[in-house]
Amino acid sequence: MKGVVMKGLAAWLLVALTAAVVVAQDFYNSGVLNNHGALVIKRHLINQASGQINNTSTGTIRFTFSTGEFRNGNSNLSQIVNNGWFEFQGTDNRFTDLSSNPAGTTALGSACNFRVPGNMRYTATSGNQNVQARYYTNLEMAGASTKAIPDAVYVSGTYNVVSGSGDRTYTGTFYYDGTGNQTIFPETAAAGTTNRYNNLAIMTGSGACASGTSIKTIADNQSINLMGNFSSASGTTLQLEGQLFAVDVTASGPITINDPTPLTTFAELRSTGTATYGDNVTVTAGLFHVAGGTATVQSTATLSLANSTNAQLQLDNGTTLSIAGTLQNNLPARTNWNFDANSTLAFTATANGQTIPYTVNTNPFGNVQTSGGTKQTENGGDVYMAGNLTVQSDDITVASGQTWVMTNGSASVTYSGAGANSEIIGAMQRAISGVGAYTFNNAQTIVTFTAGTLPTTMTITDRPQTAPNNYDNTRDVNRKVTVAWAGSNNWTATFRVGYKQSDIPGTWNPNVNQGNLRFYESPSAGTPEKVATGNPYSRLTAAGPNLGYIELAGVQGTSGAVPNGLAYIASGNDLLLRGGPSIFYAINHGRWSNPGTWDEGVEPSPTDEVVIDGFTVHVGYVRTIDNYSTPEANPTQLAARVTIGSNPNSALLFGSTSGARTFSLNASATPPGELINNRAGTATISSGAPDTGNQPIDAGLVVYTTSGNEVTLQIPGDLTNASGATIHNFGTIEVGQ
Repeated sequence: MKGVVMKGLAAWLLVALTAAVVVAQDFYNSGVLNNHGALVIKRHLINQASGQINNTSTGTIRFTFSTGEFRNGNSNLSQIVNNGWFEFQGTDNRFTDLSSNPAGTTALGSACNFRVPGNMRYTATSGNQNVQARYYTNLEMAGASTKAIPDAVYVSGTYNVVSGSGDRTYTGTFYYDGTGNQTIFPETAAAGTTNRYNNLAIMTGSGACASGTSIKTIADNQSINLMGNFSSASGTTLQLEGQLFAVDVTASGPITINDPTPLTTFAELRSTGTATYGDNVTVTAGLFHVAGGTATVQSTATLSLANSTNAQLQLDNGTTLSIAGTLQNNLPARTNWNFDANSTLAFTATANGQTIPYTVNTNPFGNVQTSGGTKQTENGGDVYMAGNLTVQSDDITVASGQTWVMTNGSASVTYSGAGANSEIIGAMQRAISGVGAYTFNNAQTIVTFTAGTLPTTMTITDRPQTAPNNYDNTRDVNRKVTVAWAGSNNWTATFRVGYKQSDIPGTWNPNVNQGNLRFYESPSAGTPEKVATGNPYSRLTAAGPNLGYIELAGVQGTSGAVPNGLAYIASGNDLLLRGGPSIFYAINHGRWSNPGTWDEGVEPSPTDEVVIDGFTVHVGYVRTIDNYSTPEANPTQLAARVTIGSNPNSALLFGSTSGARTFSLNASATPPGELINNRAGTATISSGAPDTGNQPIDAGLVVYTTSGNEVTLQIPGDLTNASGATIHNFGTIEVGQ
């Protein structure tokens, strides 16, 4: 009888176990183990190279020794079948190879293609149980002990925590790496270091085992608040029906945010650190939330909101959303996104043609930055923004009929770096909150309000290489700049308008150049009127790709149609940049050489025309009316034409108190310089002595001469003295050449 028992023990590997077996020492298996019940290992299970294990659906192989090991030497994983459970009940159980090395090639779970098969459960009931970093198929936490879950735990099937399990503490990264679809177990603690994933990664296979596509789901009404970061591998879709809160996000696979019950716990993807999305993020019902740091949608990806108020996007204070790919909102009302005024939306695509979506005034962008290639706004609406604009990209083209609207009068507009000479092509509106400078469509288009009751908004529509109203290609810059505003007309401002060399046609007349460009107010119907305020123009020559500008202080608003006074412009008209000789208007009584006499704040040049109407202008000597002693810059070629108007006190006086003088209009002008006198003067002038007083003189044309101070006036072209007009000549007037 004793011999029979000994034979039975020697052949135990061939026996199907149907009841609990207690092994006091190591369990050596070199044969076939078919387990249908509970196999309790109180030390080590040593599965030799020839050992085969078939743990059936009713079987459990349980390790109870605190450091008990499952030592495997069989390299053929198909010969280790686990349809039941492997169960670690000790505090530090491990899978190893035959030499007790957990990294050995035959150690179960040591590689993605050598996973712990079937179902694995950690069931310690007290103390702290250390979970081994392994590649698992299905993994479960049970038992009242706390569980320490280290870095590099991979689950390709189901991960579960049963009711009554002790608290879990995660370090490193926990991976869902199944090639099939998986649901992520909802560790739901919102704070602290227990029962929260640290880092969470989803993959379709790991390392050399990665292949295909899969979907990982966070279920409806479940919230996972990571202590650390989330990542997803290419081809791995996150189906977010619940909530995922992470610090950093690195998503190489697509993400779908689709809450099946949006009226309950609203689905949300929230990041607070650095988030990078390399594949599409589609929000059907839920919230894409940048709660801190920077989120980047890479050039390969689209962030898309569905046509639903439940498809939402939110940027919090101080955050940045960088779009190198595409931002798309399919809800026409655009009320489903919210940007804090201090958040930043950056459009960074390097390729030309990136689209900037339109917004609505109730849901504007915060700060906007651009870099890379050209941008264009979306058809269908205006772009509203509440923060600062920084352009470091190529040009931004505003869709036809739409406007780029800056709603905060205190916001800044900066063109810098690669965008220093870039432009917003089209309509740009700015809220006006007080006196000061407002930059518009390029770095050199600036309106500086200096006085008056300011408008509430001003809009400049700037279109390079586009013909303005009343365009003349022999003297005009080919750029259409339209100025409009809302609110008060009673304001004064300095206008600077930028342009480029590419706006200058090759058909300009020889006497037209950038140095004599001026503003003309040009209505859609009617004749342009020069804009002159008594201040001199400032100019910067455009060269190569660099912007030039012309600038004029003292421009005023009006509601009157052209002609409306030289210093005024009316809303809706173009500011035409016109070059070549100009008409100078006297605006004060004074000497010809005095800049304050003229509407442009400088002395007329030989190629300019002059109109003296209602003012007394003297040439060649000093009158106390202005005490101006600087001589005329071009006394022998004063102007191309002079017209003396018909209003009272219209007079042009030539005289000398310092010897004989000759004055002339420009003989080289085409036609030669001419003078037209329309004033029927009422003054009585009976002496050739120059009047040096401080009163206007109503006289028309006067040429004074005294002995030793003889004056000759040469008019190389025509001299016209209108009906009833008066000429008082005491010297010499030469007409013709």
